[in-house]
Amino acid sequence: MSLLPVFKIGHPVLRQVAADLTAEEIGSPGTRQLVDDMIDTMRSRDGVGIAAPQVGVSKRIAVIEYKQNTRYPGHADIPLLVLLNARVTGAGDEEQEAWEG
Repeated sequence: MSLLPVFKIGHPVLRQVAADLTAEEIGSPGTRQLVDDMIDTMRSRDGVGIAAPQVGVSKRIAVIEYKQNTRYPGHADIPLLVLLNARVTGAGDEEQEAWEG
């Protein structure tokens, strides 16, 4: 298990636009290791998701998983999901402001 440092609001890497992974990077051992380390880091902090920029890597990678825990009680489980080169698109014009965990 390798735990990665997690950067918080204000760190310059979080202000960069994350780069897409190339086809070669997607299947590479380095990317697989990064994803494994991100999963270990997320789980060690009782998180439900983490993105590569949060661990200092400006690439478009995110992992999500939710199993019942005290930090987010009462929500349905979400099986482990690895997102590569994902793009988030709003479903409407409504905006909501909140602090993310």
